[in-house]
Amino acid sequence: RSSDLLGEAYSSNNLGNLYRLLGRQGEAIGAYRVALRSGEDFGNVPVQLRAIDGLLEIYLERQNWADARTYLDRRAALTLSSPSPTIEAVKTLIWLGEYYERRGEVAAAKDTYTRALGLARTVNVNSQVTELTNRLIYLNRS
Repeated sequence: RSSDLLGEAYSSNNLGNLYRLLGRQGEAIGAYRVALRSGEDFGNVPVQLRAIDGLLEIYLERQNWADARTYLDRRAALTLSSPSPTIEAVKTLIWLGEYYERRGEVAAAKDTYTRALGLARTVNVNSQVTELTNRLIYLNRS
């Protein structure tokens, strides 16, 4: 439907995912940015987070640290300001830890993953607790 702008935002995120899977990163970036802008216009945080996550996948893979940090900061602004912990806050800390790890900033990665682990335990997300524990074990052995 031409008047379903929120539906178009969801479609843009889906299109971004498809382009990324096909290796068409430039087109994926465009689709995710459209979805992000629409999500902002509607105040739809889940749409924004999904678009940001797609962009982070690409920018971290490309080692484009400046753009990755920009979108990490945007994700943090959407998820870390809540007084009560959420799974999205855990995901933000995982993204941030991955950013530090890929940059070779092991101490910062460990600190961030440790924060994420505590938060994952608080919100009782066992799959994230296991993943974070494994990441910390790996970093401690490196």
